[in-house]
Amino acid sequence: MTALAAGEIRMTLEMGVTPDLVERVLGYGADVRVNKPETLKRKIKEAAEAVVELYEQGSLKRMKQAS
Repeated sequence: MTALAAGEIRMTLEMGVTPDLVERVLGYGADVRVNKPETLKRKIKEAAEAVVELYEQGSLKRMKQAS
């Protein structure tokens, strides 16, 4: 673990990309950024996009119901 500017830290782990790891990283929300490996970055991005899509669809449904 390395301390960076503005209270940030860099953490390096050697482990496989598992569903549990993806869930743990997602638990940090916007307070974490994955640099490597690309497979983990892709899984985090896909999960985040799915959440956005879920909320956008929900907003569209509510807007249609209110009309």
